[in-house]
Amino acid sequence: MKHLALALSFMATAAPAFAQKVETKPERQDTLRIIITGELDLDGVLRSHNATAAGAGGDDHGSDVWTVEGDIRLRLDIEMQERIGAVLSLRTRRLTGGAGPVLAVDNAIAFRGADTNRLGANPEETLVLVDEASVTFNEFIDPQMRLAAGIVPVVFDLRGRGEAFFFDPRRSGGFGKNAGATVFGFADELQPAGVHLTYVRDAFGAGLFALPAIVEGGDPSGDESAYGFWFMFTPKLFAEGTRLGSFVAVDSFPGSETSVWTLGGGLDLHGIVDGLEIYAESYMQFGRAGRNAAGDVLSVGGWALLVGAEYRIPDNERAIWFGLGFSWITGDDDAADDKVGNFLSYENVNEMLVLEDRTYGLDLDTNYLSFKIKGGISFSVGSEAKNNLELSLLVGFNRLVEELSVGGGAASSNRIGHEVDLRAKLAATKQLAFETAVGILFGADVLEDVFGAEGNSAAVWMFGTRLQF
Repeated sequence: MKHLALALSFMATAAPAFAQKVETKPERQDTLRIIITGELDLDGVLRSHNATAAGAGGDDHGSDVWTVEGDIRLRLDIEMQERIGAVLSLRTRRLTGGAGPVLAVDNAIAFRGADTNRLGANPEETLVLVDEASVTFNEFIDPQMRLAAGIVPVVFDLRGRGEAFFFDPRRSGGFGKNAGATVFGFADELQPAGVHLTYVRDAFGAGLFALPAIVEGGDPSGDESAYGFWFMFTPKLFAEGTRLGSFVAVDSFPGSETSVWTLGGGLDLHGIVDGLEIYAESYMQFGRAGRNAAGDVLSVGGWALLVGAEYRIPDNERAIWFGLGFSWITGDDDAADDKVGNFLSYENVNEMLVLEDRTYGLDLDTNYLSFKIKGGISFSVGSEAKNNLELSLLVGFNRLVEELSVGGGAASSNRIGHEVDLRAKLAATKQLAFETAVGILFGADVLEDVFGAEGNSAAVWMFGTRLQF
């Protein structure tokens, strides 16, 4: 709690300084302007006893946990002459990683702990995270080319919703965390360092990236790295928003002989019917993930599939929408053999509050399939506001692809549970919003039968404010 209070105090005292006129020193007249933006999130979160093991650190199922959590971000976009720019983005570190497995089982990955530092429980952890720190070279070689070097964001988000199905290293834990039978670590916020070269012209965009230090492990063999290529194409044949994309990456993580190739991509299609969006993504993996206890090389063979559709009723004053979604992410059926069936990724999917959300919930990443029914409606609250109150409902039917077992198979289950989420968001002004959400997981026999939890249900409730400046 003291870390959160310290950060809030810092922002409060620093804000007046940012508002003052800043004069550039004569020797730095190449600096044209600095744009300062930020965001303040403050949440109260209640997790039921079966959601606390991975949701609030530790593995105690004994009691519900109430926490106050914060996330403060400050971003500086610096424009200079000679087509040079820079970005510096700082934020309080909400997810810190940790040591040791949480809810580990014999034959597959279960849940990773989402955090151990929500209330400043570990004072030795870094309070401020450098989220992005890069120098950009615009019109690099070609007017449509841009090079960024430093701590750079590389995200493959086909739908542009802020939830990457496969690749978003800054919003995920280590790539190799799901390669073995025990949990590699807790959810984290990484600082991928390297270079990102992009080319954008009309409807076509492409990029090359080299991130040799996503996780710095000292010796090169201890580093986690990724190298790859992506492209996006916006065909004019369809409605605005349609995108076709492809992604190729090779990732390595601590340990010898770790080299995992991922090939895939997808389509986000608009315009077949007015208001209808159809999307699909698919990825396959091959390569090596180190060696098992017997010294055999572990071959990788995971894959993942995402398909869905959303329909927004055209010209509807309540902005009514509804949709369907289906995802299948493979799991590992035998941790003792020489194959890794878990799909490995830097995913950032947070649709289901309890099962998937990396901040509030259990952050299940691999070895599950899910069918979701969802929808929403908006209302106007206030005399001048238009549809500033958004309500949404999600129902998810889920199960594990491969059963989890303990005690050599004495207890096993693939029933990860079904979930119902209800969310509400009120935009009080253009910069201030209030949000609340409740998620209820039921029928999760894995929690009770495999992990020995008290009951087969879990719940998460949060209420928060979002202030942008």
